[in-house]
Order: sequence, then structure tokens, then C-alpha cells
Amino acid sequence: MKEHGTFELELKGQLIIVRAFDAWNIETSQSLCNNYLKLVDKIKDKPWGCFVDLTKWEHGTPDMWEPIDETNAWAKKHNQKFEAVV
Repeated sequence: MKEHGTFELELKGQLIIVRAFDAWNIETSQSLCNNYLKLVDKIKDKPWGCFVDLTKWEHGTPDMWEPIDETNAWAKKHNQKFEAVV
């Protein structure tokens, strides 16, 4: 299935910034998580954090949460020390 909704990822030092847009399906969620893990791999040797901007996000399908939940659990085991969600 085709991705519905978009996102931007930005790495600033030991901080990953996630910006979500529109309504998401599971394909978008999986794409975000795959790209997110690639960024984390660059900074996981030191404590790091994540800032999530949901101000332009319109929610998503119920199944889109599973990859995000798995990624969050993995991140906590790989030196993530904080997360802020707006």
C-alpha cells in the first residue's frame, strides 16, 4: 500500500527532531521508524533525546502504533534519555 501522510526528520547534535504531517497509515509509520533508527545509529553511543512536533499531524490508523511502540522501546534501551511531544 502507498504511504499516506508525511514526516521530516532532523538531527541536531544529540537531538532528533520529528515533524509529522497529515493522517498516517502503517506504511508511513514503518517508513518513519526505519529512517529514525538510521539516525539513532549515528548518536546512540552518547545520551540523546527526541523532540516530536505533532502540531500538523491528523492522527492515523490504529495499526500504525505498533512500529512506533516497538521503536520507542528499542530507543530506551539504546541511550535515549528524554522525549518531548508538542
